[in-house]
Amino acid sequence: VLAAKEAEQKNEPVLGVKGLLPLNTTLDLVASIPVDYMHAVLEGATKWLTNGWFSSENHHQPYYLGCSLAQIDSLLLQQHHPQEFSRPPRSIKKHLKFWKASEFRNWLLYYSLPILLNFLPPLYRHHYALLICAVHILLKDYITYASLDAAEQMLADFHRLLPELYGEHSCTANAHLLTHLTKYVRLWGPLWTHSAFRFENKNGQLKYLFHGKPDIVHQTLFNISVSYSLQLLHPQLMEHESDSCMSFIYQSVTPRSNMTHSGRNMYIVGQSYVTLPRAEVRNALAMDCDERVEAFSRLYKDGTLYSTDYTRASRNKRDDTICSFCDASSGFIYFGRIELFVMSPTPFALLHMLQPLDKTLINEAGHPCRPQLNSLLPS
Repeated sequence: VLAAKEAEQKNEPVLGVKGLLPLNTTLDLVASIPVDYMHAVLEGATKWLTNGWFSSENHHQPYYLGCSLAQIDSLLLQQHHPQEFSRPPRSIKKHLKFWKASEFRNWLLYYSLPILLNFLPPLYRHHYALLICAVHILLKDYITYASLDAAEQMLADFHRLLPELYGEHSCTANAHLLTHLTKYVRLWGPLWTHSAFRFENKNGQLKYLFHGKPDIVHQTLFNISVSYSLQLLHPQLMEHESDSCMSFIYQSVTPRSNMTHSGRNMYIVGQSYVTLPRAEVRNALAMDCDERVEAFSRLYKDGTLYSTDYTRASRNKRDDTICSFCDASSGFIYFGRIELFVMSPTPFALLHMLQPLDKTLINEAGHPCRPQLNSLLPS
């Protein structure tokens, strides 16, 4: 604002600002226009760091990873992602310049830290872990004030250490925006609530609302109107229609021909089969030693495919066998690998619960280096 007022008086730009906007008197532009993490964090800071690690121009730098690119690429391409990831990992060497924002999101939040644990020098690894941990916090559905304060400190440390570790040229506009992320989370909510991802997803959906060039506007408006009308009718149908009627409706909109409707938003995929479960499963179900069960391999529920067939998942580079579930008594979220789907009046899954590691990757990457990082931070 000060630069804008000075530009008004001098009638020339000041620090790139040409003057005050008419909206300044009625709208707080700084508070009203939040930082978009898709561009600032993913296609900004994350892309800049990743390009820097593998750019041959930095071959003399301690953070250069180009010599290990083949190994890192191999580890990345071995990853089996869940259904929630719309894109499988692509080669850094061949495709990095074509990566989409969602690929940088998966790289930042899930793939990069465990893969780079044995390649990136410890000091740089912990510095990078500050960014990862802060973004994880700011993307949660529920964020405490204590977590917000911790994320703010992490991002402040990350920003202040950039010129020390990567040089003055690392202090870009996107790097500066990192220090403002928590401010906008306090004002607007978690980062995903004001991200450009949703808008770009909607742009992708719009192309299916018209066919052919004539009257594109009318076609789009008509289909949007139909879509909203159906959404309004759906809860009324669920409230007033019988279960047999709703079952018929769901059967008529079965996504694929090999799916059998088995409850609201739930379909059995493929054919069922009779099997003799292994001992642990029989014990869990309190079955006799020679008792068999009717089982199936895949379940499509609420838009997500779950599977017990890991070999098929491997070929498709997806791991559909892992799922999360909520403990009804404690409310905690756990993760497990699906062992078996069993037919019943309501299909259910038997899971092998996955146990968390004693030390998280963030701690392993960070604690040994913290004293060194503290010495680099300006007092």
